Amino acid sequence: MVMRWGVRYEAPAVGGDGKGKVTWQVGEDWRPEDGVIKAFEDLVGGDGENMEWKAFESLEEMEQDPEDC
Repeated sequence: MVMRWGVRYEAPAVGGDGKGKVTWQVGEDWRPEDGVIKAFEDLVGGDGENMEWKAFESLEEMEQDPEDC
């Protein structure tokens, strides 16, 4: 099974509350280090209320010929 993770940052809306939003796509038990989370909290201007955690997406494992890579 192939797993993926990611992070997406949405800048604050013009004329909005000045806060952005961070969406993490991660494994069930995995989280980045506290310092990384804190950096994103500082970026969005909050204490985690503008951070969303979503389950990772799994993809069916694909067989690849090493010569195709």
